[in-house]
Amino acid sequence: MLDTTLEPWWLITDWPVETETEALRIFCMYRQRWAIEDSFKFTKTCLGWEAVQVLDWRAIKTLVALAWVAAGFLYEMGVTFSWEEVQLLAKLGGWVPHQGRFPGKIVLLRGLARLLDMLTTQAVLSRYASEHGDLPPKIAAFLHGLSPPGEL
Repeated sequence: MLDTTLEPWWLITDWPVETETEALRIFCMYRQRWAIEDSFKFTKTCLGWEAVQVLDWRAIKTLVALAWVAAGFLYEMGVTFSWEEVQLLAKLGGWVPHQGRFPGKIVLLRGLARLLDMLTTQAVLSRYASEHGDLPPKIAAFLHGLSPPGEL
């Protein structure tokens, strides 16, 4: 567009670009690619690769699926706030319902982080108990009154 004050983008491509229509096509391709890269970056951030390494396979699959649900909502890929998963992630992230205001990246990321913390804790405690026969007495006493969720 000629009526902009922004600096031009320099895009390197092997597609021929000699007309405004061809340039617009390349711009749209790069814009779509940018959105895809941004959604992948979001899901990688959600997963916190270091913490995921201690989880079992089912927990990782659950976390990846929920990260994509969050990304789908944020990047308008057919996921809406009516999905229970999005609402639960928002609540986990500390979102307080307001009419017409939906959660954003930070809230959903925080919700996923809390879920990841829970899954990581379950995996570490389970591994410890299987290696040592039981949890240390003070930890076991602390957790005794809690009722953790069932298998995910």
